[in-house]
Amino acid sequence: MSKFFTAQLVLLGLMGMNQAYADADVIAPEGVVVVQVDQQVLGQGLFTPKQARYVLPAGQHTIVAKYNRLFDTGADDHDVLKSDPVMLTFTVADQQQYQLRWVNEPKDYKAAKQYAKQPILQLIDGQGQVVASQQGVAPATGSSLLGTVTQVLGVSQQPIQITPAAPTSRLQQLEQLWQSASRSERQQMATWILSQSKF
Repeated sequence: MSKFFTAQLVLLGLMGMNQAYADADVIAPEGVVVVQVDQQVLGQGLFTPKQARYVLPAGQHTIVAKYNRLFDTGADDHDVLKSDPVMLTFTVADQQQYQLRWVNEPKDYKAAKQYAKQPILQLIDGQGQVVASQQGVAPATGSSLLGTVTQVLGVSQQPIQITPAAPTSRLQQLEQLWQSASRSERQQMATWILSQSKF
């Protein structure tokens, strides 16, 4: 069997393996800052990405997110509007893509300032159907919804890094790399595998 043919079989196997183990993708666009996924509290940096992607296994999950928008309020003035956390529980299916969004999010600063007090978070599927929806609760004076969420879920408010379990074999390491790679990275990996003359 030729080396080229063997490389093609390896690539086809990796591509098929990727489909068999495909989880659900949940996309959080700019303005939806996810602070917790299930029982994992996420650390927040100074800058939020324009879009974040969370890969979740099929089943029920809980995401806690905050409304976060930057508004230009004058010549050189800006204001960041933030909400208290909103907790959304939902169920996802394998190999599906979902998106978080704020319902009826205003573009006007004054309206957005009011909206940030009780935003409505939705999860929609690839066909635009609402999977789950939850309105933020205006906190009582002196209380915090994040504190309440933390107490209910029994988790620490200390930020932690989410790290996948360490693969135990080289094949598992390769599978993990392949599954977490973008389409462009997969093409580069495939090109590299094909360019290798020794197996």
